[in-house]
Amino acid sequence: MEQPFKNNVYYNPEKVSGYEISLESGLINGRIICLEAVIDIVDKYKNILIEE
Repeated sequence: MEQPFKNNVYYNPEKVSGYEISLESGLINGRIICLEAVIDIVDKYKNILIEE
């Protein structure tokens, strides 16, 4: 079984977007680099913009 989390980063090379959203239990920390996840998270947190 592949481990989807490596160094706290979830990476799906088939669904990569140019966006990174950081989360820690719904807050900031850890990165999700996945187009579907970004769309889902943006729907839930669309009033929040996070930039490093």
